[in-house]
Amino acid sequence: MKYPKSEYVSSVTLMFLGDDLIPTDVTNLLALRPNQSWKRDDVKSFGSSSHKYKWGGWKKYLPKSLHEKTLDVQVAYWARTLASKKTPIRKISKSSALCALDCFITTSATASIIIPVELQKSIAALGLELQVSFWASTSDT
Repeated sequence: MKYPKSEYVSSVTLMFLGDDLIPTDVTNLLALRPNQSWKRDDVKSFGSSSHKYKWGGWKKYLPKSLHEKTLDVQVAYWARTLASKKTPIRKISKSSALCALDCFITTSATASIIIPVELQKSIAALGLELQVSFWASTSDT
């Protein structure tokens, strides 16, 4: 099923967060390079202010070729990409880390989004949460 291009915009990020998460361990276990990572107590500067992280984190973004695709296509990409990485994901999860696909959706109207059952099962089998955030836009997305 194809959605009208203007119905919604989405992005799905692979994300691991944990108090004692060591980003290089996640990188080595998954054999994937993050787009963003940090350790607990790392300091990030924003101009004249700074922020000290209270937990470790590791994020991998979608390839640009998927930026305008529907949510189900983006989630399916991660299911395929991570299909052989169930054991490493479970190992990361055992360290009390949140292992998730962080789904961001924005729309200026009502949007219908369907995640097929088989895709839900694939994500669940990997031990990943689906974390969904909606943002209501006041302009066209």
